[in-house]
Amino acid sequence: MVERSDTLAAIFHQTPDIVVRHIAGEILLIPVKGKVADMQRVFVLNPIGERIWQGIAEERPFAEIVDGIVASYEVTKETAASDALDFLTELLEAGLATR
Repeated sequence: MVERSDTLAAIFHQTPDIVVRHIAGEILLIPVKGKVADMQRVFVLNPIGERIWQGIAEERPFAEIVDGIVASYEVTKETAASDALDFLTELLEAGLATR
C-alpha cells in the first residue's frame, strides 16, 4: 500500500514492459515478459484510469493528476485522491508503475 501522506507530491513512472492498446473504445494494458505478452494479466482502464495512466506517462505529480480528475468530473478532491490512490496502488502491486 502506498502511504497517503507523501503521495501527493510524488511522481510515478510507467513500467517500460507494458503494451498499451486501444481496442473497441477501451484502453488495454498488457504486461510483456521478454517477447511474450502476459495475456493472463491484461488490464482494462476506464476513462479515469486512462487519465491517471496518462498523467503517469507525462510524469506529472500525483496532486496534479488528482486536480485534473476534480476539474473534469463531479467529485471532491478527497474522493478523487482516495480513488486515484487505490488505483495507483493496484498499478504498483501489478508491476505496471514504479515510484
